[in-house]
Amino acid sequence: MLLGYNEELAKTSSVARSCRTTPIPTFPGFPAEALTFFRQLKRNSNREWFEARKPVFEEKVRAPMVAFVEALNAELATLALDRVTEPKKAI
Repeated sequence: MLLGYNEELAKTSSVARSCRTTPIPTFPGFPAEALTFFRQLKRNSNREWFEARKPVFEEKVRAPMVAFVEALNAELATLALDRVTEPKKAI
C-alpha cells in the first residue's frame, strides 16, 4: 500500500517530478560568513540589527539553505517521495 501512496504522490507532486527530471543539484556547504552572521546575531538579536544585515542573510545563509534542501530533495526523490518538500516550506 505504501508503494501505491508514493506512486500517487509522484504523480501529483510538482516538487517530486522536478527532482526526477532535473540534474541533481550539489550543495557546496555554508560559507564562513554564515557562521559569522549567526555569531553576531546571537549578540544582536533585534530587528534593527537584522534588517540592516538582511542582504547578508539572504546571500550567505538563506541561499545555501535552499541549495541544501534542493540537494536533499533530489536524493529523497529516489528514496522517499513522501518526504520531498518545497524549500520554502522546509526552511
